[in-house]
Amino acid sequence: MIDIKESDRDEHPCYRVDFWARPAPGYAWNSDIWLIDDAEGVSSVIEWAEAHAEGRRYELLVKNRSSTEDSYVLLAGSNPNVGS
Repeated sequence: MIDIKESDRDEHPCYRVDFWARPAPGYAWNSDIWLIDDAEGVSSVIEWAEAHAEGRRYELLVKNRSSTEDSYVLLAGSNPNVGS
């Protein structure tokens, strides 16, 4: 079991939404990346992403503030360029 402290909690996380679109068959997927740092919660980010997807697939990530590097943790979706 992991001991989680209250100080580990991030009340205002920074989310990232990567929309993916392929310009034409046989081409690599291109991304349109958005940072959302004023969201009320993950459900509002999902609603925003769904409303702005315009048929594109997307990944939802959250910034890992405990890391010394600028890194994000994947919450949903996948990068279509990886493993294809």
